[in-house]
Amino acid sequence: MRKTFHFKTDLTAKLLLPLVLACAGLALCSTTVLAQAGHLDPTFGNGGIFVLPGSNSFATSVAIQSDGKILVAGQVQTSTGGSPAVLRLTSNGALDTSFGKSGIAVLNIPKTVLANSVIVQSDGKIVLGISSAGADAAPILELTRFAENGTLDSSFGSSGVAQLLRSFQSSGPQSTVLAQQPDGKILLGGGSLLVRTNSDGSLDPGFGQNGFATLVSLGAVTVLPNGQILVGANRYNANGSLDTSFGILGRTAGLAGISPARLQSTGKIVAVGSVVSKVVLGQLPNFTVDTGFGLMRYNPNGSVDTTFGHQGGVITDFSSFAPFATPSDMVVELNGDIIVAGQVAKPGINAFTPGPAFFALARYTSSGQLDTTFGFGGKVVTSFGVSTAGISAITLDSDGRIVAAGNTGGITVARYLTQ
Repeated sequence: MRKTFHFKTDLTAKLLLPLVLACAGLALCSTTVLAQAGHLDPTFGNGGIFVLPGSNSFATSVAIQSDGKILVAGQVQTSTGGSPAVLRLTSNGALDTSFGKSGIAVLNIPKTVLANSVIVQSDGKIVLGISSAGADAAPILELTRFAENGTLDSSFGSSGVAQLLRSFQSSGPQSTVLAQQPDGKILLGGGSLLVRTNSDGSLDPGFGQNGFATLVSLGAVTVLPNGQILVGANRYNANGSLDTSFGILGRTAGLAGISPARLQSTGKIVAVGSVVSKVVLGQLPNFTVDTGFGLMRYNPNGSVDTTFGHQGGVITDFSSFAPFATPSDMVVELNGDIIVAGQVAKPGINAFTPGPAFFALARYTSSGQLDTTFGFGGKVVTSFGVSTAGISAITLDSDGRIVAAGNTGGITVARYLTQ
């Protein structure tokens, strides 16, 4: 049974738990309760949730079209196992049958492929960032483009697929990140490389070395108003070179494992990563130690902003519910508030039986304090009764609602209210 929990303090959570469990069937809760920030949107899907089942189905990225429809990239269950795909939902959380085949556009490539990033171009066409593995297992970075109706766009690359690079740095498909510049050029990051193409998928020779730039580390890609590029919390010039005037030779000092980073309207940069949230005397940090969401904020020059949180950082644990918390994505609202999404999990019974896992969200004010108007005490945890639940990516729709794409043993999309 799916349940959504909201936390205020440990004591409050314990006192409220019976009431929350009683309201686990969302239809039993009052309209007033459902209208609060952090609650599932009852007008979306089934009680705020859409699920596409399939043991080989999972979501990796999400984007919103200009008409409010929702695109989810990832992998779907097929007769041969799983295939890379993008599916489209209507704004009310149902498969859009006018797209692809019954709402799903499958990429039929006869090799191991991971589709893990999606953007919508200004003309409505849909670009996926994909990574595949050739016969020698070397990863290949690729882009593919679909028309608005979910058919492959043959004018893009070679019959809809632009193969950009074969890398020998690792084996198997790699994670990728994707962004679009205002001029229509496309940025694709994978492994230790950032690639820039023209809008038609051809390499941009004016970027880096013949279209490729070397990355310090992989992270979400953000194009800044001046044309510079943030990859994680590292900054690059518009030509692909590292901006050594930023932070420490182009990089920021902070928490290990930082990946997503977003820009606030003030020009300050917020980055998030998983951190140890509790230290026990005599116990070395390891996989059994509690973890939490870690945030840091940087000034536009890359220095730590000590006015944010506590001396520039925030650590949020979910230990009153489960010890392990790992963030995966983040968005910044128009008012500067910050929403972080990821997974909360309990310990497994043993190495082969993982403990239950949950969707997790936390919202912070622009100054780095938990926003007590969101959920209870700024936190929301949604249970699906499975061990695989977790949010992969989030975005905001035109009404400011949170659209979270993740996995619960199948592709799962949840929409949460923000006010």
